[in-house]
Amino acid sequence: MPPEMQTKFLRSWFDDIWHKVAFATWDNHGVQRQENQAGESSVKEILSKRVCYFNGIGHVDLKVGSQVYLGAVSHVFRGRSMLNPCHAGQRYMRFEGTDREWTMMGDSHVPGVLKYTDGDKTRISLNAGSLQINSGFGKRFFSLTTHPVYPLIVFHPEKHQMTPFWSVKEWLSFRGK
Repeated sequence: MPPEMQTKFLRSWFDDIWHKVAFATWDNHGVQRQENQAGESSVKEILSKRVCYFNGIGHVDLKVGSQVYLGAVSHVFRGRSMLNPCHAGQRYMRFEGTDREWTMMGDSHVPGVLKYTDGDKTRISLNAGSLQINSGFGKRFFSLTTHPVYPLIVFHPEKHQMTPFWSVKEWLSFRGK
């Protein structure tokens, strides 16, 4: 699709779903490339008009029912591991966002979700997958295999409990739907 058509498509799609989005963050394919080439980003403009948008690392205090869950989001955190797609988020919580309970990122195109303890805290580190199942970029830099799933975290509204799932399909199956 030509760039103008991509922007129209994104705007139309986001107009339909924005009320279901808690927050958004930058990415290197849309936002960073547009900023580097044109000095601005239509993706950033579309997202930031409707939801809380982070143009770098963002700290999210997510209120669900009576509970507040402290998270950090970014397209990428430093400290990638070739063996653990969740390592960069773990590293961020250990050394920088020490009060955070969960992280979400997606730069590596390799899905992963990990619930673990770190001292007295229970934490979750999540790395999104990619819908680009035959991406030359992904095959060049990450893996010959793509898993088009997006892990998620369910936040309990009454007790402080986070539960990770591999995908919406897995979550629906767990709920018996």
